Amino acid sequence: MIARLAAAERRADAAEQLLQRLTDDMPGQVYEMRKASPEAPYLFTFVSAGVSVHSITPAEAIASPTRINE
Repeated sequence: MIARLAAAERRADAAEQLLQRLTDDMPGQVYEMRKASPEAPYLFTFVSAGVSVHSITPAEAIASPTRINE
């Protein structure tokens, strides 16, 4: 069971890395936002390198979504 979980995590990591590589070369910004509940704020679950037009990194946008509007 643990081996299956580890294999699934490796596949998920590889898929995320592929998505990052594909979207980093696209013009503009690619992102996914989610909202846990109607009262919760929106959160980024994925942000491409195109977010740099806002002078922040994808990691910074995910950590603090409101920075895009600053």
